Amino acid sequence: MSRLLWYTMKKALAVAAVSAAVAALPLPSNAASTGDAAPAIKEGTVDLGAVHVYYLDTGGKGETVLLMHPASASSDAYRKHQIDAFVAAGYRVVAYDRPNYGKTRYDPVASPLKSDATDDLDAFTRRLGLDRFHIVGTGAGGYIGVDYTLSFPQRVRSLVVANAAMDVMDDPEYDAMLKRERPEGFYNMPIEFQELSPSFRTGNPDGVKAWLDNYNSSRVKPRGPGQPEKNVLTLKGLAATKVPLLLISGEADNYAPPPLYRRVAKQLPNAELITIPESAHAAYWEQPDAYNKAVLSFLAKQHAAK
Repeated sequence: MSRLLWYTMKKALAVAAVSAAVAALPLPSNAASTGDAAPAIKEGTVDLGAVHVYYLDTGGKGETVLLMHPASASSDAYRKHQIDAFVAAGYRVVAYDRPNYGKTRYDPVASPLKSDATDDLDAFTRRLGLDRFHIVGTGAGGYIGVDYTLSFPQRVRSLVVANAAMDVMDDPEYDAMLKRERPEGFYNMPIEFQELSPSFRTGNPDGVKAWLDNYNSSRVKPRGPGQPEKNVLTLKGLAATKVPLLLISGEADNYAPPPLYRRVAKQLPNAELITIPESAHAAYWEQPDAYNKAVLSFLAKQHAAK
């Protein structure tokens, strides 16, 4: 047997094993019947002083899932793979654009931001009348989900952090691992090279094009500075919230690879970890079926545990 054939068979078996493990996860316990029509997505704007926050809201009587977009997209990116799947599982879905992204508007010159993302998120959810909700954050959305959970754990039913290299301040080895993973010149590479896996880039050119369309359409000009985080993140502090946590890592992620998340999961009694094969920094886009299955199964366990 040639070395190439052996490598191909070995990789296929590994992918099949992980896919089977994800498929074996429990189905959501509050799933709607397949005959139910998905409600129309409402688009709206909430004014938070200088910021006019654009959002999507499916409505419905189920528990609310708040989708937090990465820095490479806006809330519209969730229309393709996530929103219908989550609604079909019985959830109300809300997604919004942070300042500098998508259809949220503010003038960074005339009205520079004086708030942080966590306080904006708290004001936004209260204006929508949301009491407690699940947060599902990808990339930068995961950062903010963690920051919000540290400030308002009583309002978070559960937290999913996907593909986010968090700034952990109480683990020196975690910081050292972050510094080792990306070589000099990495950020000069095309954004699709930085964030999408080799498998996706070679095997799904239409998916890459659509991802780049989302990326380009999400960029707002003029762009203001990013908002600061409200808290200093420590694993001890995150564990103290006791909020159930799911970490999702793509096996080809250059930002939050599995070894990084395994280190975090070992130190958090309230955390579990799923790794998704042939996926990089955009697991929700590259492998949406596996991503959705992992998230919905995790949410169903929290629903059953109430």
